[in-house]
This record gives sequence, structure tokens and C-alpha cells, in this order.
Amino acid sequence: MSDTKPSPKRSTRVTVLLGMACVVLAAATLAGRLGRFWWVMDLCSHFAVYLAVGSAGLCVAAVLLRRWVWAGLAVGVLAVNGVLILPIFTSVAASAPEGSAVLTLAEVNVLHMNRDRTRVGDYLRRCGADIVVVQEVEPWWDTALREMDIPYRVAESRPGQGSFGIALLVHQSLGDDATITLQSTRVFDFADGFVGEERPAIQATLSLSGQRVRLLSVHPPPPVSARHAALRDSILRRAKKWADEQTDPHIVIGDLNTTPWSYAFSILTGDGKLISTLDGRGNQGTWPTHLPMPWLLPIDHCLVSEEWACLDRRIGQATGSDHLPLMVTLAIEPASSDDTPGTVSDRSGSPGEDIPAQPATIHR
Repeated sequence: MSDTKPSPKRSTRVTVLLGMACVVLAAATLAGRLGRFWWVMDLCSHFAVYLAVGSAGLCVAAVLLRRWVWAGLAVGVLAVNGVLILPIFTSVAASAPEGSAVLTLAEVNVLHMNRDRTRVGDYLRRCGADIVVVQEVEPWWDTALREMDIPYRVAESRPGQGSFGIALLVHQSLGDDATITLQSTRVFDFADGFVGEERPAIQATLSLSGQRVRLLSVHPPPPVSARHAALRDSILRRAKKWADEQTDPHIVIGDLNTTPWSYAFSILTGDGKLISTLDGRGNQGTWPTHLPMPWLLPIDHCLVSEEWACLDRRIGQATGSDHLPLMVTLAIEPASSDDTPGTVSDRSGSPGEDIPAQPATIHR
């Protein structure tokens, strides 16, 4: 009868590999938690889902091999990352008062090098969003958006070379059960203090069934260097400061180049005043599109003030970009009869005065 037991040498080799894998995952998890101290360590925080899945597999392997020390380490790594990712998998029962006004937003990073206007146009014709923010709008894309056969007009645009251009589109006509009016828009630079950098942001003021709301779309750079990581964090701090200054319901949306588990994301959500619409929706990754869907990283975000209820959040079809589009449906209680609709005075304390936009009323 042949002996099917593994040889001592092979068993030792497997144990060593198992141990090394557990140590690597534990080190990556620890580094991610120390991201506030060094941008390189913060990069590890983005892979919390990967680390949770990997540590679960290592835990099973360690138990089967009866390597209890490594099993304990794998369980610890799984526990830490499980706590981190729990909010996006925890069910959220969306509820909105009867008669709530509904606003649908889409965020589309077209990728400045992308020239697939056919797929971008196809998505914009199908998505049905009230407002679309478009990022990485270089001059070619600015022209394309104005020439495409799509049910949107360009309400605001600041094209730029490379990845920092931005635009805001308004749907021409939807339904007739509520009215959305774009009252004003403003473009201002969020790269203050970083010489040679330009990062425009768009602020829009909307009237939603008489309730005034504010929207901010930003696109910080990816953290591929110490300078870019610092600029990203600075832009996120400015976005948080903008949100804190608002007295109306507000929204921050864009390719934020951070995942929910990063120190950078906590700049926005740390005090609980801005709420991520990703919570309870699962790992709705948007980048990079060459990976299979379960492994994309969620770096495109929509965050809202507490007045909003998120009714739906979904990822759109590929557009030729390295990002997938994001679409969010929000609801809010209409303004009371004591409120005066159509007011555009800048009560929020946001930088500068609003620039009146060409009136755009959307019937929905």
C-alpha cells in the first residue's frame, strides 16, 4: 500500500509559504491603517476587500493543515478588514417621505485619451439622469459633448489639457411630475497652494420642487506620488470645508481617487456629516475597467448631507474609459410653503458669488 502522507520537506515548504502569505497580508493591513503618516502606506488601504478574501482563504488552508498560529493570524487580518468593509455590505433600507422630490445624478469619467464618443453618447442617451458631471474633459471632449446627439446641454464646462477638465450637463426634458431648475453654476480652482497645478471644481445650485440644493463636483489627482497624494488630500479637505459651510442640502460627487477604507476618504466622512451612498450597496467598483467586476476599486463617489435618502446607486456600462460611470438616485422632502423657491443668494458661505446660469427647467 502506498503512503499518501505528504513528505516532511513538502509539508515544511507549504507551512513556510502559508506563513509568508499570512505575514504579507497582515503587514499590508497594518500599513493601510497607518496611511495618514505616509502616502505609500495609504495605498495598501484600498485593497481591504482583496485582503479580506485572501485572509479568509488562508484561514481555511491553515485550519486544514492544522497550523494554528497562522490560522489565528489569518483570522485577525480577516477581522480587521471585515470591519472596514462591513458598511458597504450592510443592508440599508432606503426610505423617503411621501411626496419626496427625486434627483438622479450621473458621474462619467470619460478618460481624456479616450476617443470612443459612440459608447459615451450611448450611455448618455440611455442613463436618464437629470444632471451629469463629466470628468477628464479636454478640449476634444468639450467639443464632442456639444456636438453629440444626446438629450443634454452643456451648462458649464472648464476643459483642460490632461485629466483635470470638468463639465456639467443638464437633461433637456424629463417627465412632468416634478420640476428641477438649475439656478446657477460656478467654477473655481481647488488646487490653491500647489504651483503649476489646476484642479477646477463645479458648484451648482438647483431648485428641486422648491427646495434649494447645492452640488459640488471635484476630481482630485490619483496618489501616484507624494505631491499628488498631498494635492488629493488638500482638495478633499476643501470639499469637506465647502460641505460644512452649506446651509442647504448638499452633494459632493466625482472621481475622488480614494476608496472608502483610506485615510483620505475619512477626511470627508470622519465626522458623519457627509454620508457615502456606497454604504449598503456592496463593492460597486469603478476602476480599472480591465479587471473583472468583483475586483474593481470603488473610487468614484457620491456623498450627501443627512437630508437625503439614497433610493438607488448603480454602476453603468463601459464607455471606453478606464472608469465605469456612476449613477445615483436621491430623494428629499420638498421645501415647505414658507420657503421662497428660486432664491440664489449665497447663504452657504461658499467661495465667491454664484454666477447665474442660463435658466434650465427640467420637468420630471
